[in-house]
Amino acid sequence: MLNEMRNWLSNARKQSAEYSIHCDETGLTQLVRRGGSTEQTLIAWQEVTKAFAYKKDRFAVDQIRLVIEGADGNHRIEVTEEDEGYACLIEQMPIKIPGFPVGGEWWEKVALPPFETKWTQIYTREP
Repeated sequence: MLNEMRNWLSNARKQSAEYSIHCDETGLTQLVRRGGSTEQTLIAWQEVTKAFAYKKDRFAVDQIRLVIEGADGNHRIEVTEEDEGYACLIEQMPIKIPGFPVGGEWWEKVALPPFETKWTQIYTREP
């Protein structure tokens, strides 16, 4: 499953695009703008089943990324710390999703040591 997720992530970000994440009372929505089109992925708060964090080596710096999976396993959202709305998402997830860890509980595990991927499952919804 991890290889499948990594392949999906690799393909999802290949084309040049502008990414943003938006949170409201119902859930989170990712907008991806490529050329003249906009793709939208919505995951309701109660449908979030898993979340992973990892670090991508960006040559001189690392970039923290989150992958959020919906209930059906087919809806996934990948968010980078550079995406518009990232800070709001990190703030809202522990509030909207019972048991979701606050950023300080997982960030350092993923961020250190530098330049090491550190793929980490940070949340799984209890059945």
